[in-house]
Amino acid sequence: MLVLRLESHRLTQVALDGVFLAGPVDRDQVVLAPGNRADILVRPTGDGRHRLISEPYDRGGIGMMGGMMDGGPATTGSITLATLAVGGPPTIAPALPATLPAPPVPPGPPARQRQLTLAVGMGGGMGLNGMSFTIDGRTFDPDRDDQTVGLGTTEEWTIRNTSPMDHPFHLHAWPFHVLDISDGTPPVGLRQDVVLVPGNGWARLRIPFTDYSGRSVYHCHILDHEDLGMMGTINVRPLKSALQGA
Repeated sequence: MLVLRLESHRLTQVALDGVFLAGPVDRDQVVLAPGNRADILVRPTGDGRHRLISEPYDRGGIGMMGGMMDGGPATTGSITLATLAVGGPPTIAPALPATLPAPPVPPGPPARQRQLTLAVGMGGGMGLNGMSFTIDGRTFDPDRDDQTVGLGTTEEWTIRNTSPMDHPFHLHAWPFHVLDISDGTPPVGLRQDVVLVPGNGWARLRIPFTDYSGRSVYHCHILDHEDLGMMGTINVRPLKSALQGA
């Protein structure tokens, strides 16, 4: 995870994962999961040099399972990524719009509700001290359809995380709207590609499968975890054949 702050400044976020927010949001810092992108406006507050800093982030760990510390608190402290140098005569920045053209959340009720469970356990793993990384108790099989969805439908998925560490969930090809997260982390209702599912928590998503059919994957966006099996497949098909294969 990447936690960004700019010395002596607030950061005004206008988009996430390439999609507008409902309105500009001022933040002291921005937290990005692997794969997230944020569009930020900076309005300098005065002359000088100001560091863009990456702060430590504790995404939890599984040190009690197999003696492995994966994802625990960073030990390197803050890291300076860049420096903003401000100088010259002051200017008056134009006012920001109160609203932005964020895509609306697809209306309910959803055609179907599903629950997926991300889990880490002992045994059955291919590495990392024999740990297993699964979705719904299974590791990745490229020849298996884990979810079959009807083209043109909108579904609501609850992604549950039974491990004590955070997992960034990514669904290829079909962006989703985050309706709610168990820890109350804002923002919600946004269309995005990756959502951070808290350790021992959950995230609730609304997903419109309306653009095109095809087969793709969803997975934890931490490379080691997806490579060790925390990945599943989804097949979006015309509605009649999807109902037959569900």
